Amino acid sequence: GRGIKEIWHVVDKFRKLCTGNNEFSRKRETQRAEWFDSLLNEEVKRLFFDDRAVKRKYGELKKEVTKGRIPAVQAVRDLINTFRK
Repeated sequence: GRGIKEIWHVVDKFRKLCTGNNEFSRKRETQRAEWFDSLLNEEVKRLFFDDRAVKRKYGELKKEVTKGRIPAVQAVRDLINTFRK
């Protein structure tokens, strides 16, 4: 009934407002950029942690960091260097 017509009128008004001042386009551009970054981060992380040498060293280094035997920064550098080899 009448309630749905009123809701659609409000939605249409909002859409026109957003498209009229380019807010919708700006938000869509921001969403695309964030999606790109998110996908890239996920893929890089997957590639990194799928590396056999990284898998072997990760647990060992994490234990060393947790126990306070080596600084986290050193462990991360070690893992990155392992990955680069």
